Parts: sequence; C-alpha cells; structure tokens
Amino acid sequence: MPMTAPSSGPHVSHQKLQNFAAAIKDIQPIDEKAHRVLADKSLSNSARKAKLTSYDKEIVTILHRHHLSPVDYEMLLRKAQTDPNFAKRTEAALRAMH
Repeated sequence: MPMTAPSSGPHVSHQKLQNFAAAIKDIQPIDEKAHRVLADKSLSNSARKAKLTSYDKEIVTILHRHHLSPVDYEMLLRKAQTDPNFAKRTEAALRAMH
C-alpha cells in the first residue's frame, strides 16, 4: 500500500508554480494595503468595504494575468501551508524572482 501525505495533493507543474509565485509577489502590496485599511479605525464601514472590494478586483486581475483562478490560488496557498516540500519550492521560486 503506497504511503502518501494527505496534505500533499496533486503535483504542481513548474509553470503553475512560477505563475503562483509571481501572483504572490504582485498581490503582496495589495494585501498590505488591505491590512492597513482594516486597521484604520477612522474609515467608515462603507469606505472600508469599497476599498476592500476594489482590492479584490485588483487581485482577480493579477490572478488572471498569471493564468490562475481565485480557486486555484486558494488551493495553492493551502498546499503551501500544509505541504513542506511545496512550501520550499514556492520559497525558492520567490527568491529567484528578486
């Protein structure tokens, strides 16, 4: 009986890994802006929601530019959090981009 890690999931191709790493790199500044908006107590709820909605649209545009759907991106994020080998591959791809 073969032994496999339950969190490993399907293999991710080199190209998909590169797309994922590029998306992470491009999304990071938007994510940082979103965290600042969430922490800004001076914003009204509607202003906060409007800003976060615009950030979501930017993220979806970035994902499409990198040939990823939001579902693919979330799956790859979970895989990076639960599969140490994939996390190492992702970190190496990110380092290679700098």
